[in-house]
Parts: sequence; C-alpha cells; structure tokens
Amino acid sequence: MKRMSVLTLFAAMLALAASQVPGSAQAPSHEGHGVSSVSQATFNKDVLPILQKNCQVCHRPGEVAPMSLMTYQDARPWAKAMKTATTSGKMPPWSVEPEYDHHFSNVARLTPAEIGAIASWADNSAPEGNASDRPAPVSFRDGWNLKPDLVIEMPTEFQVQATGAIEYQYMLVKGDFKEDVWIREAEMRAGNSRVVHHGEVWVVPPGSRWMKNAVPGVSYAASKMPKDPTDGIDIIGKFNPGLGAQTFDFGGSAKFIPKGSDLVFEIHYTAIGKETTDRTKVGFVVAKGPHTTRYYTS
Repeated sequence: MKRMSVLTLFAAMLALAASQVPGSAQAPSHEGHGVSSVSQATFNKDVLPILQKNCQVCHRPGEVAPMSLMTYQDARPWAKAMKTATTSGKMPPWSVEPEYDHHFSNVARLTPAEIGAIASWADNSAPEGNASDRPAPVSFRDGWNLKPDLVIEMPTEFQVQATGAIEYQYMLVKGDFKEDVWIREAEMRAGNSRVVHHGEVWVVPPGSRWMKNAVPGVSYAASKMPKDPTDGIDIIGKFNPGLGAQTFDFGGSAKFIPKGSDLVFEIHYTAIGKETTDRTKVGFVVAKGPHTTRYYTS
C-alpha cells in the first residue's frame, strides 16, 4: 500500500528541544505583525490565544506531544524553543508547501503576526502579563475530539518491544456490522500515544480477499502479511499527530461501511527504550438520513 510521508511530532520536538541552544534561525521582523513593540508581548495577552488555537490540541496532558502548553507555568521553560520552532516552520507540524494551502480546510500554519508575537515574547524574558488579559481555558473532550456513537477497539494488546525498528503491524478486528452504516465523522485514538507513530483503520467489506485468512486479534508484521489483494477496502479513520477527528460530510457525503464488514488496524509503532503495550481504538459518528455520495479513500 502506498503511504503518505508524515512529519512526525516526536522528530519535530527533538529538534525543538535541541533548539534551546541559540542557532542561526532568525526571528522575522515584528514590524506590522500586530505587536506594537517588543516589550509589550506577554503570555496572557499575545501568546496564550495562539497556543489555544493551534497547539493545545496536542500539547496537553494525555495527548501525543511530549510537554503541555496549557498554562504559563507549562510554557515558560520552552519560550526560546517555541520561538525557534515557529520561526523555522517546524511547529505546528504541516509539511504541505505553502502554495497548496488553499486546497485544505485544516491548514496548520501560523500567521506572520502569530510568529512575531511568540518571538517578541521569548526575546523579552517571556513575561506572563496581566491576569485580566488571560482568555478563558479551552474545553477539550476527555479522550475524544468528537462524541462517538460507536467505538471499536483492538481486541488484544500489541506488545511493543523496547528497542529497534518495528515493522508496520496489521490486526484484523471483527466489525459485527449487522446492517449498512454511513459514517459522518471518525477518529482513531492511540491507546498509547508514546509509541503509536501513526496509523489507519481500514474497512474490509464482505467478499474482499485481503487478510481473509488472518486470525482476528493477531498482529501481522508487514513482511509476514497475507499476500492477498486489497480489493474494495477503504480508510475509515487515521491517526497522525495533530490530525484529530476527520469529517466526511461535504454536501451530504459520508463514509460507507457495508453490512458484514470487518476492520483492519494498521499501525506504525516506535520503540521508547522499555517494553510497553498498546490497544488503539476508533470512534464513529453515524450519519443521519439518506446519502447518495460516498466519500471513498483508497
């Protein structure tokens, strides 16, 4: 299967942490960036709204990012690293060339004004500012970025080795879909975000020969995958750092899961120096009403 290359958050954060040593990256000019002077940029007024809008979806407890940026106390030690990561374009992670941004509704790129505000704040000893300027905290759903009608989880844990490269893993999961289902939104949630690099959930309709001889709940390494054609399968949910939930409703379109379908969890794991486990899941929001347009991904 063809896979898209992904700018991984962990690699970016290694570069971010290393960037605390002053380097050659230059902050953009603050003139015209919405910060009236270098000395006026504060966390509460200028930086926190940027973090709430662009960063906290990953940089909060329990999510994939290695540190939280929810509060001033969380963010202050990372001020210089934040400046370097944002001026260099490493953060937020968005690998699309700028001229193609208009094709996407979820562009993860800071504006020049936002980059300038973070640089100004970092260059001036990262002041907290007035408490009255602090916006209300953003409310995140506990564990999901959507409210799922249906949740399907890997039936067994995958044992993640302590060191070394780990091949892509494929696990067949019985879907138990007793009727056709149209899906408006889906979200793949890593059971252990420290080791799940990225992944996809596939719909395997009845009659497909892909993994027809696979044992449900058993992980198959890519090199040992059953050599069956991938006929009729469709991606129903993905996990990449910062991606969040996916919506398929564009003018009445939706994903289609035929009656009797199964799912395949395809996951790329990363070793973290100690043995651990993962049990990833996917959540669905069921579409209401009739649908004539199928949103299909091959």
